[in-house]
Amino acid sequence: ALQGDDIRLPGGRYACAQELLRRRVPCLKGRCLGQVCHIVQVATTRRRILGHLQCDLVPFQHSDEWAREQLAHNHQPMTSWRPRAQPQLPVATFDDLRTGLTSLLHGDKPRTFLLGSLKRIFRLEFKLDLSE
Repeated sequence: ALQGDDIRLPGGRYACAQELLRRRVPCLKGRCLGQVCHIVQVATTRRRILGHLQCDLVPFQHSDEWAREQLAHNHQPMTSWRPRAQPQLPVATFDDLRTGLTSLLHGDKPRTFLLGSLKRIFRLEFKLDLSE
């Protein structure tokens, strides 16, 4: 079982599989690296045994995904979960989202960006938080 300081594993499947084999996890004894990589993939995507916490893999109940689900279930914005090191920003409305996207895509300097960076862009440029 993952406990204490050993709760965090490397975030990538390959690195996580290597670490699990290095720790000699009993249920993985006799498995090759490729099999353990597949087990890590299934544990994160289908079985929800592991989840991501920032860049690491942790037991699902300690993960970002679990926290998001709990907040969504309780109808709370993600800003109530984010560590307080980041300033709490107002949550964007659909109108804010529409205006911001229009500005980014069709403004004075139209640009392209990765969808995954949209939350960061909204925080930096519009001082708004996109809540899930």
